[in-house]
Amino acid sequence: MAIGTLVPVAPALAAAERRIEYNIEVENLGEALKTVSRLSGKEIIFNSEAVLGKAAPRLHGTFSADEAVRALLEGTGLTAQFRKDVIIIRGRSDPSGQIAEGPTETSDIIVTGSRIRGGEATSPVISATRSDIEQRGFSDLGAFARVLPQNFGGGQNPGVFSGGGQGGSTNLNSSSNLNLRGLGPDATLTLLNGHRVAYDGVTQGVDISAIPVAAIEKLEIVPDGSSALYGSDAVGGVANIILRRRFNGLTTSARVGTTTDGGGTQQQYNAVSGTNWRGGGILAIVDYQRSTAITARQRSFVTGLDDSATLVPGQKQISGVVSGFNQLLDGVRFNFDGQYSRRSSSITLPYSLNLNALTSGSVVNSKAETFSLNPSLNVVLPKGWELTVNGGYGESTTNAPGSVYQRGVLTTRREVRYRNTIADVEAFAEGPLARLPGGIARLVVGGGFRETGLKANSSQTEGTTTRPIFDFDCQSACKRDPLSARKRDPLSGWRSVDVTGFLALRAA
Repeated sequence: MAIGTLVPVAPALAAAERRIEYNIEVENLGEALKTVSRLSGKEIIFNSEAVLGKAAPRLHGTFSADEAVRALLEGTGLTAQFRKDVIIIRGRSDPSGQIAEGPTETSDIIVTGSRIRGGEATSPVISATRSDIEQRGFSDLGAFARVLPQNFGGGQNPGVFSGGGQGGSTNLNSSSNLNLRGLGPDATLTLLNGHRVAYDGVTQGVDISAIPVAAIEKLEIVPDGSSALYGSDAVGGVANIILRRRFNGLTTSARVGTTTDGGGTQQQYNAVSGTNWRGGGILAIVDYQRSTAITARQRSFVTGLDDSATLVPGQKQISGVVSGFNQLLDGVRFNFDGQYSRRSSSITLPYSLNLNALTSGSVVNSKAETFSLNPSLNVVLPKGWELTVNGGYGESTTNAPGSVYQRGVLTTRREVRYRNTIADVEAFAEGPLARLPGGIARLVVGGGFRETGLKANSSQTEGTTTRPIFDFDCQSACKRDPLSARKRDPLSGWRSVDVTGFLALRAA
């Protein structure tokens, strides 16, 4: 095994160390670098704009590929990063002045999976911009997430549901959750601009379809365990939805689509408006979507279901996002973002293969409402340090009344209600600590407080008699006797308070 591993890398090592004779006259720097790459066999990567208009000096003699590139870059202001089998040409190595001391107004760099500015995540990051998602034909983030190989499409998405009470319902409100590696939505942490938001549903997932695609700058996903950085709710991975910050003007768009076999007709209308001023800006997005249901009668390949059965529920959703920032003082910046969504959907579930749901079956009409508000403050400190303080509050409420029919008669009414909440505050400072041979050692230190909760209750009415299936208010019951409250009804709910601290050091 050792011999088999070493043999393939030998050509790469030879290409890196081989010295050959060059005879390059004064010419364009880009062409000179291409010549070195062709003769040496070593890949050289550079941006065409970085070398535009730059001349290369005359190069005569015997050099290795690394030595030839160093000679060509002398006096150009460009730097090279030398690796085993590739050379990467970059701009100047050290920013100057105010750029080196703090963030700029026009470009915020957010790296999911690292709290250190300039630090890369230990796992590969999947990144998709708004343009990438739209060009692939997706109208919402839920549809985009379901085509990712790392994401499990089961669980909470509009095409997966079941009837019954709270414990037997997979997805009553037609939400769309990320489920990386199939470990469950509660094992994938979904952030909005780096903030936690309220769960949507009993399985502790976040409804990503509630965020309009028009509102995002990009989506970053770390599809590997990130619990060391974010906690136990990131065992499967973490996703960060980064919102747009700057926009000036007004733009509107409309989208209409349908299917050839019937059902699934979609309408989408949105408006984006914003304005900028010196040191700040505000952006608002409103999005309306409506889609009709797809039933078994509309698909010839469906067998074993009555024609009235819902395959994909119809939905109606209106959502909005507000995002902005303002430079309060020199080095002090206030950021905020808010999100609101209201969605309704309907599911028809026949109990028999040859009887429709209004004869023998159930109909569930659900409504879900979600909002969150997250302010934050960034303070630039001396010597390149930066202090960040952020907080937030969010709620998600679902009401899912259901009607059960037997022999064409409405026999039972079921009510399912649950309300998720989250409140958190966090503060941390980050900056350079010392210069080491491998780079600048940067330190981040901070902590936070987070409280999440779930209230849930369900009841069943038969005739004039109403019987509770469960009724749980964790705010009171858990404080009195949390163990016995859980024993009485393990499906009821919970309230969790987490106090965390963190410290990280790395060369970046």
